[in-house]
Amino acid sequence: MRIRSCALVIPLLFAVIPVAVHGAPAAGVLYELDTPSQRLWGCHGPCACPEIASPVQGTFKLTELKPDPLFNNYAITDVQWVVNGLPGRWTGTGLYRVGGEVAVMNELVLDLEYDGQAHHYESGRVQGGGGFPRIDIAAAADTVGCFHDVFDIHAAPASASVDQSLSARLRASPNPFASSVGFEFTLRAPATVTAVVVDVTGRRVRELADHIPYGAGAQSMRWDGRDGDGVAVRPGIYRLRMDAGTEQASRTVARIR
Repeated sequence: MRIRSCALVIPLLFAVIPVAVHGAPAAGVLYELDTPSQRLWGCHGPCACPEIASPVQGTFKLTELKPDPLFNNYAITDVQWVVNGLPGRWTGTGLYRVGGEVAVMNELVLDLEYDGQAHHYESGRVQGGGGFPRIDIAAAADTVGCFHDVFDIHAAPASASVDQSLSARLRASPNPFASSVGFEFTLRAPATVTAVVVDVTGRRVRELADHIPYGAGAQSMRWDGRDGDGVAVRPGIYRLRMDAGTEQASRTVARIR
């Protein structure tokens, strides 16, 4: 356990956006917390009490939900966390969202239980999430005065052998992008792939693949940031929608100029 002086702590700024999770499925991709996941709790200025930074270890499951026009949504279930210095486990559920309108944003909501007490944490919608399926985000409890309680979460799929959804196997880089963006994905078996880029309204912008056969394993395709007429698209949020055999996936990207 590490104790830091309040004077050295920069307050976490966050916006509270209530999001409820109902009927989250039990199955999902197993995620594991890694360094520097931690719980930050205590006081920030002008209060005199110290802030405690306690490492957190454990796992949770992430299950893809139905996306909305701007965000990919994922249910968090089966939270099993241990906070260094505290006996017992933190358990619970939550919601993770990644997408956005003018930049890639993500959001984390956690409903946790520890020692018989319920704890609710929210990040608000904050910039980040371009490295998904990796998750790096902090969520704070709604506290009073200068006391605060924050989970700073850094997590990734526990193993490449986990049976992940196609969305978890679809990556975009660089994201955000300036002129072009590459999409990397892995197919469990040979499949016919259709891939279309749409804007935030769902309007078709560019078709990257139309029933093209791909083999099993690591694959890739690239979008040059142009529409079907060869005209460069304006900066903003776009989404790749992919069908590969019986699997579907989507990935949100942001063009910055």
